[in-house]
Amino acid sequence: MEQPLLPNPNSSTSTDSPTAESAPPNTLAGLAFVLILAAMSLWANLEASEGFDITILNAARPGTVAARRFDLLFVSNGKASQILQNASDFVEHILYPNELYPRKPVRRVTLRLAGHNLSEVVVSHGDDSQRPGDFVILVSPSAMADANPGMALGLAVQRAMARVWLWDGQGAAPKWLVDAMMEYLSLSAGFAGHAVPLQRGGTCWGEEEEPVGTARFLKYCEERRSGFIARLNRAMRKHWNEIMVDVALGSPSRQLCSAYQSRIRQRPEFSGSRSVLGPSQAM
Repeated sequence: MEQPLLPNPNSSTSTDSPTAESAPPNTLAGLAFVLILAAMSLWANLEASEGFDITILNAARPGTVAARRFDLLFVSNGKASQILQNASDFVEHILYPNELYPRKPVRRVTLRLAGHNLSEVVVSHGDDSQRPGDFVILVSPSAMADANPGMALGLAVQRAMARVWLWDGQGAAPKWLVDAMMEYLSLSAGFAGHAVPLQRGGTCWGEEEEPVGTARFLKYCEERRSGFIARLNRAMRKHWNEIMVDVALGSPSRQLCSAYQSRIRQRPEFSGSRSVLGPSQAM
């Protein structure tokens, strides 16, 4: 009679040494999901680190002092691009301290010396509405007539890059608040505009207040609640509601306004004179 076939003692079985092929399907799916998330995170970080394209244009009337000074002092030596990049880095550091703060898409920034004088620096979206992330900064040629054109251009670009990176609630945030946040970022960078003392009974902020005065109150709020400006900017990413201010502060803004008014009365901070102290990159 034939003997039954016996298993070869030298052969291995699936129970002797588990392999990846014997791993449960759920484990493999979970591992794949983790790897996909890691790849997406790496891609996002690489995209953010690539920065944005910079274009410098001189649209001032050819042959004018403004056109010649801009070319000589800021275009030929790459100084304009450096000022713009430094201004952007400063604003980004405040508004987007870590990955928990979704960054505004900025693909290209064009700095253009305008062909006529402007009352203020102008920031607009690029001409191609199908490609979001393009911004154009118009600077008045009168900046080139300033005693310190580097300081004048630095201030204009600092405010402009603040506007580029600030969310505005899809256009619903009040203009006075966005202007005040722009001014706050300029003050933080070392630029001081016209000093505006808080009037007795003032509201600290609002449409009736000067942007610089409101910016100084924002500075006070930031000192009391670190990260306030970044949190408020993040809240304004998709929409706007007045309660966002109190949420970003972590307390009613009326309370901080009362404390700020009391401090101003006890220790006046502003003389009403104009003092401009720009960061080194504007020199």
